[in-house]
Amino acid sequence: MSGATAREVGERHGVRAQTVRSKASQEKWEVTEGKLAVLREHGEGKAREIELALDEIGSRLRGSSIRTRVKMAEQVEKLLEELEGSEGMGAVMKGRLLSSLAAVAEKVHRWSSEPTAQEMEGMKSAVINLRLIKTSPEQLRLAAKAKGLAVGREQKVRVEEKGGDEEGG
Repeated sequence: MSGATAREVGERHGVRAQTVRSKASQEKWEVTEGKLAVLREHGEGKAREIELALDEIGSRLRGSSIRTRVKMAEQVEKLLEELEGSEGMGAVMKGRLLSSLAAVAEKVHRWSSEPTAQEMEGMKSAVINLRLIKTSPEQLRLAAKAKGLAVGREQKVRVEEKGGDEEGG
């Protein structure tokens, strides 16, 4: 029975795996593989628990981050409105305040990750195809069948051409 786990030995003899482990411990059997299997099972369970806990923490942090960004964006807007209405504040003071607000807005709105004007120009080709959206599913199916038949015929011709070349060559 060497190499068998406590569970396997228990099943063979009609006893629980824990009983086999106790007997092995009392009689000093060498059951390293069995211990490894138990530890592995236990470790996998713990790893799954940790993974679930991390997922939960991550989702809470993402939610908190979004709520914080929304609140910060609202505060930045309020400050900008107040800044526009403040006549007594000097240009230097307004400049400093705007600079600070820009740093906060960068963090909140992630302006640095927005595409440049040049990148936006390149994206114009990825416009929405309204004609395709308005096409009914039945029309799409018919078009696909027609295209599939046309493609199928082209492939058949190519295969025949290749076959003819191989036989002749």
